[in-house]
Amino acid sequence: MTPFEEALGAGGDLVAAWDLADTERMRLVLFSVGLKGAERLAATDVPLATHEDMVDRLVDRGVRIGATYADTSRVWVTDDHGFVVWSRDAQTASGRIASHAVASVQVFENRGVQLKLKSRGQEVIAEERSGPALWAPCLGEHLAIWHLVALKNESEPASIDERLAIAYTARELAKDIEKNSAPIAQLVHAIGPIEPSAMLSLLVADSEHATSLAIRVRMPGGGEPLNVVIKRGTRGQIAAYLRRVTTPAAIQSAMHDVVAHDEHAS
Repeated sequence: MTPFEEALGAGGDLVAAWDLADTERMRLVLFSVGLKGAERLAATDVPLATHEDMVDRLVDRGVRIGATYADTSRVWVTDDHGFVVWSRDAQTASGRIASHAVASVQVFENRGVQLKLKSRGQEVIAEERSGPALWAPCLGEHLAIWHLVALKNESEPASIDERLAIAYTARELAKDIEKNSAPIAQLVHAIGPIEPSAMLSLLVADSEHATSLAIRVRMPGGGEPLNVVIKRGTRGQIAAYLRRVTTPAAIQSAMHDVVAHDEHAS
């Protein structure tokens, strides 16, 4: 049994956090979390092709899926149960539902993340006082997508408008899946033109054994759109995937792969 599996077997409040500093997108770190902070227990590498199998298995065991950044002390979760942020020695912030009082999420002075409120106030979520907060842009993006609001980064301005558009459409599709009790032959939700595609859509369809989620990519040069399945599972698993804050980036990545493959083939 691996150290990761042994740590899972110990039980308690656990978060399996993807290391967003890992350019290979394989590193998964297990933390024990609570009001007194987050303790790193173990880590493992998960090939990209088996990410979803691992996530579904962990969720079935009651483990929440979150994120961290390299060896920094920050760990966070933004999921259907709310958001929580931990440092090594404290739980620094939490919320159960996305608040309509939030106007935007701000990464400030390369030191931390705060919510900008419609009342013109702010709420600091996490702050690094001993050096640059390398984790802040990642946490800021996840919170912005969770709240479906703009992200403002003072040191590295970058728009997440396309990912917000994907997130909004994905959540609407999740609602339609969950309220539809009849078999789904094909359910299509168009997102819009997400570069470099001329049109990006999401498709859900039931088969005898599972529900599948696919992206449909229409190329700028025309022709028949291309469909690529990105997840299979139960309806509940598909709906949960559509609500994840990491899903917009995953969908964008899958879309770029489709476009690149089509350009290479032609």
